[in-house]
Amino acid sequence: MPDVVRVSHTVQNPDVTNTLRYNADYERLSMGFLAPRAIGTVSKVTLSLKKVGSPTGNIYVEIQTNSSGAPSNTVVANGTSANVDVSTLTTSYSFTYDFTFATPPTLTASTTYHIALLGTYLTSAVNYASWENDQNGTYADGDGYRFNGSTWAGPITDFCFKVWGDPIKGGAFLMNFV
Repeated sequence: MPDVVRVSHTVQNPDVTNTLRYNADYERLSMGFLAPRAIGTVSKVTLSLKKVGSPTGNIYVEIQTNSSGAPSNTVVANGTSANVDVSTLTTSYSFTYDFTFATPPTLTASTTYHIALLGTYLTSAVNYASWENDQNGTYADGDGYRFNGSTWAGPITDFCFKVWGDPIKGGAFLMNFV
């Protein structure tokens, strides 16, 4: 059976606080989410992204544990995705960027986690990736944060995401926030 969306936030209302590696205050971005009752394993994470300018390098996601509402910098077992070439992003937001895992990480039901977006390209005010967000903050089960090289700051906004899982291993429960 194909994977299904287990949890998501797809309300799109972007502003300008969603740039990855635009400057030192946006070294990493993250979005918290609450794992539903039957999350099981995560097959992929899909983000709505675009590029500005001509960045070169890779982007990837980590699924991190929670620390008082913010990312902990602790990645769950098998929680680092494969790389996506940042130059392949389009210049318009699109929910087509999948981050897959060599071995699907297993999450604990009713637990808060964070999708952290990281990049290997140089910090630049003209060449960077941007993660679409909802500046109205309508997602109730997590918040967006930015990492400045030493601490996570936020909440700043709600980012758009989808977390996919196996419908058999993950159970029959589907949670989808829009």
